[in-house]
Amino acid sequence: MQLYNCTVRLNGSTLNEVPKFDISAAEIKVLTAVHNGPETGVEVIHSIKATRRVDRSDEDERAYLKRTYEPALLKIESIGSFEKVLGWEGTPLPQTVAGVDSLPPPKTGKRAPKAAEPDGDPDPVEPIDQKEFA
Repeated sequence: MQLYNCTVRLNGSTLNEVPKFDISAAEIKVLTAVHNGPETGVEVIHSIKATRRVDRSDEDERAYLKRTYEPALLKIESIGSFEKVLGWEGTPLPQTVAGVDSLPPPKTGKRAPKAAEPDGDPDPVEPIDQKEFA
């Protein structure tokens, strides 16, 4: 699942902005629904930038979002339910934000070999006296 940093305009107000860090595309969708304000033509979520990818299941993300945002969604008359925003359980959650570049998935397997030391004199090392081994 791709995570993003962004800025949320609370209730769509350009005078009340809050940064959010490492949130999913699904959370961006929920925040958009919660904060659509009376101003038209204002981007509620802006300055979206991909940060990292994580291995998180839709079920875990849905449970977190429901626990965090369902009370607010229930109070919004035009929405009235969490499921109206993200669908019922089992519905796949959005994994990326359209129009925003995503990061490639993390590489798995062996690490790349360590870069070679640069040419030149390394720190001088004193030779070991052979008598120490006798």
